[in-house]
Amino acid sequence: MSNLDQTFGTHPVYGVLGVINPTDFPEPPDLAQGFVWEHDGIVQLIPIGKYEPDTVNDAVMTVVDKYHEEEIYNNLKTKGFDHTQEPAHVVYNEETKTFIGKTGRTRARCFKKLNQRLYPVRVMKHVEGYDKDTSSFNEAIKGDISHKPSRSPKWTTIADTLLNLKIKNIPWYHGQTKNSKGDYDYEIDSLKYWFSNVAELNQRYEDGICTKIANRIIAGGTTSQDKVKLLTRKEIEEELISNDLFNELDGFEVSLICMDDAQANAPGRIRSILKFYNGGNPGRYILYTKRCKNAKEIDELRKSYAKALRKTVEELARFFLKGMVNTERENFDDVVNEKVNLFFDNFELYSYNYMNEVEEDLVPIAV
Repeated sequence: MSNLDQTFGTHPVYGVLGVINPTDFPEPPDLAQGFVWEHDGIVQLIPIGKYEPDTVNDAVMTVVDKYHEEEIYNNLKTKGFDHTQEPAHVVYNEETKTFIGKTGRTRARCFKKLNQRLYPVRVMKHVEGYDKDTSSFNEAIKGDISHKPSRSPKWTTIADTLLNLKIKNIPWYHGQTKNSKGDYDYEIDSLKYWFSNVAELNQRYEDGICTKIANRIIAGGTTSQDKVKLLTRKEIEEELISNDLFNELDGFEVSLICMDDAQANAPGRIRSILKFYNGGNPGRYILYTKRCKNAKEIDELRKSYAKALRKTVEELARFFLKGMVNTERENFDDVVNEKVNLFFDNFELYSYNYMNEVEEDLVPIAV
């Protein structure tokens, strides 16, 4: 990118968020190794439609996080634009004539939602000889931790992202040593160096988090193809309005149920499911989450919810059948399982398809 004319410009503009003046921002911060500023890092205003987020090298495991987005959206809507907040850091793509966002993706969606047509950014460029994925990942981490507004990704998310780089044999930092096979050294010493000297996470997280990250990487974590799309209940309803499993045109009574705190909340749904058992229309629950931010957590919560439902009915069946079944003629456990299966005979359990790359439609869950 040779000149500023390829962006929208550097002059103040007025929009729904008030005046955005490129000269009112702080001095540009230091960049992750492997990047340098274009035009000394001055702030430029680009058409919001030209911003494209880099979700592959992001430091979080959500492609979309609507709960985080709502927080930023409401802040912008009520308080207006804050020039103390760091603009998005982007790389210009000559081929597509777009700006690839290494930071600032959630705020960009809020700008679109508010019809704010110009978006403040600082343009970077890659330094030849440095791994682009490594540079992009570390810049994303740096943005999350040190830019205003900042946020602290969960340590599990950081571990999963580091694991993804390891699987692809992408270094966590520039200058990372290799072993005799030509693979990068991903042992604990390399992690400690990245944690303290590159990402400087020791300034944000408590002692012991680095060890927890190392243990999760060793255990296998969650892989990159499992990135999820986290939506609010209202947005899930809007998306599913024409889905045959949701719109009740097939005769099922459908409920959208939050599956968080499964052990505590699932048993309370048994009375509602009993209504389906006693006759009338069959029932279908579609589960969603407000908390889980990676595929492994969602998968475990789905199983936990189904298990909690079945366990509650099984305990009730054992209580009421005790003393009524001739254990000499019938296997008590078989009778209990038969009754539990019968209880759920007029009921279906599904989950919203959070992993769009591998889940094309609502996901059936066995109870």
